[in-house]
Parts: sequence; C-alpha cells; structure tokens
Amino acid sequence: MPKSPKAKPRRAANADNPISIATLPFVRSELTKQEREKLGAGRDFWHVHPTGRYEVDYTTGEGYAHVLMRYERYERMAGRGFGTLVWIVGAMRRRRKWSGIENGFLATIGKAAARSFAPAGGPGRPRQCSRA
Repeated sequence: MPKSPKAKPRRAANADNPISIATLPFVRSELTKQEREKLGAGRDFWHVHPTGRYEVDYTTGEGYAHVLMRYERYERMAGRGFGTLVWIVGAMRRRRKWSGIENGFLATIGKAAARSFAPAGGPGRPRQCSRA
C-alpha cells in the first residue's frame, strides 16, 4: 500500500484544540432538518465520497484516521473524552456502504491501538493496560 498523506484540518478551532470537530474532513455539520431527523444527530460523522479506486480510497481513509488521532490527542490533553470514534463507527454502520476509505481508516486506527499496547518485555510478555 502507498504511504498515506497527512490530511490537513481546514482551520483552527480554539486554543485548546487547533482542530475543530466541524472541520474534520469527513464530518458534515450543515444538515437540513430532514437530514438531522434521519440521522438523529446534528452532524453526519461519516460523510465521505469514495472514488471507486480501492488504493486511492484506502489512502484517503488512512489520512482521515491520522487527522482524527491528532484531534483526539488534543481532546485528551484538554481532559475531554474519546467519543468521536464511536460516533464515526455508528455513522459508518448507518451508511451501509463500505469502501477502501472505511478499510484504510479502521486499519490505521487498529494499527495505532496495537502499537500503543506493544509488548514492553519482549515477545510473549504483553504490557499491562490500565483502565483509566
């Protein structure tokens, strides 16, 4: 797979987090009343446009994951939670269309999670994880 480009956020949000949830490249905030009622939310957390070319879409998904992880890092530093991924996966499920974008996005998030729990004591000796 080609290396994923780092997607850039559109504009700074505030002093705590230079990335606003509304500026994430896959989030659509301006919805009609009917769209809000259909989604049951004020935002569409997975508004993507696959090209139909798997490798291109996979790379796009990787870039989206990197932007989300930067966003979440700032949210965590500001003492806020990690609810965004839950909203995104819920929106993916409602969309019911799967492409390379979803695969690249989730694979990248999964790889980052696996790296964060890499064995500290060598092979076969997993690091303890805390429930904080």
